[in-house]
Amino acid sequence: MVSLRWALRHLLHNRRVIWWVDNEAARFSLIKGQSGSELMNQLVREFFHVDGEFPSFSWIERIPSFSNPADAPSRFEPEASRDLFGAAEICDFIQPKELLSRLVQ
Repeated sequence: MVSLRWALRHLLHNRRVIWWVDNEAARFSLIKGQSGSELMNQLVREFFHVDGEFPSFSWIERIPSFSNPADAPSRFEPEASRDLFGAAEICDFIQPKELLSRLVQ
């Protein structure tokens, strides 16, 4: 979610957004704005840092893994999502260097 929030920051600016999350710990951390895990706290801070610069109106909701279109690529089966959405190609999701450097500080 952090990578997508960063990559789509201009597109999502001042828009209503529904984030479908299949990880309860991530969902609750983003709703509360904090976590008991320092690594998760770092991700939450970065998510809201981007949102502070390019605000959106976010709603974070649970989705079961089997219904999540991002589940197949996360399990190294991107063809399933490509076929589901009728996409023409599969390409790598490149993590932006600026975002990575912020996360590993």
